[in-house]
Amino acid sequence: MKKLSAAAILLAATAFSVQAKENIGQERVVRPGRDNARIYAGCTDSKGRADLDVNNVRTPIYINGDMWWDLVGNAEYEIPAGSHHYSLFSGAIWIGGKDGAGNLKVAAQTYRQSGSDFWPGPVDTTNATITNDVCQQYDRHWKITLTEVKDFVNYFAEHGGDLSGYPVPEVIKTWPGNGDPSKNQGRFLAPFEDVNSDGIYNYEDGDYPKFNLSPVAQCGEYLLGDQTIWWVFNDVGNIHKETGSTFSIGVEIQAQAFGFNTNDEINNMTFYKY
Repeated sequence: MKKLSAAAILLAATAFSVQAKENIGQERVVRPGRDNARIYAGCTDSKGRADLDVNNVRTPIYINGDMWWDLVGNAEYEIPAGSHHYSLFSGAIWIGGKDGAGNLKVAAQTYRQSGSDFWPGPVDTTNATITNDVCQQYDRHWKITLTEVKDFVNYFAEHGGDLSGYPVPEVIKTWPGNGDPSKNQGRFLAPFEDVNSDGIYNYEDGDYPKFNLSPVAQCGEYLLGDQTIWWVFNDVGNIHKETGSTFSIGVEIQAQAFGFNTNDEINNMTFYKY
């Protein structure tokens, strides 16, 4: 796999025009001699959705790098939450660049007129491939709050690691801290605090999704916000139906959508990290 010699990542927040919105449902013309040359895993379309709703904003987040709308044609970036007023229509990730051979590679979402360029799941790190069973396994988000983690950590410490009387949240039990080594996935996926330093996420050892629990700001790979939605997706699960790009990039994106519950303007904001 050749590395991109140049790449750009763009979160397109409000750049999509009203005219583009009205094109929902159009079909893309397949260019003979190009699409039939693609090799892909055949992953099925993602169905995953989670709502970011920790503060004065309520908005949906999807697996495919797009967000803020209902996938049909209606805005859903609602602010104030519950008001039925929507300030943004849609946003998405766009990535593009040329490899060493000069091949243009693009992965981007607009309004899914023809499908998707992205699919759920982590890739095989030796050859940037994925299988449909992995796509289906990761067709979900992990939505967690700082309070859930603090409560878990405090209980674990106060009871000497005995969790028999504590209803551990399912998101902590199933946190995807490690990739599957049999599938050559990355050893570490979602950030976690490795309490016993064995490199393996296990909540029964006291490991927990890695928010910074210190009152002092810390550098490093942390979960952010008072509520975080974490997910992982790629551009190799199937052909690039949205852009029609002949070549996949071979990218895996680990993403966070998060917000803070505050008494100032930040209560009216949402944030994203890729």
